[in-house]
Amino acid sequence: PLAAQLSRLAGAPLTASSANISGQAAARVPDELDERLLAALTGPDDGVVVSGPAPAGGVPSTIVEPLAGTDLRVLRLGAVSLEALKAAGFTPHLA
Repeated sequence: PLAAQLSRLAGAPLTASSANISGQAAARVPDELDERLLAALTGPDDGVVVSGPAPAGGVPSTIVEPLAGTDLRVLRLGAVSLEALKAAGFTPHLA
């Protein structure tokens, strides 16, 4: 619900990967954020959500880069499998 509200306020879709340093566990609540990520928040528009329900968690997102036509470069395998991408009509390529 919070992401949907932020998207409506922004007037556009929002995208993001998990709040973690590559290879580390994703943070689900502010207390789990890596101190190095917090230290990188330097601008006036940077911020962290400090309240609200914790997400249910689960497998991280699959991250892809659109290429020509139906080709996708898979940057990170996650909740959406290669088979699901193929079934949806895409041609995934592992990075």
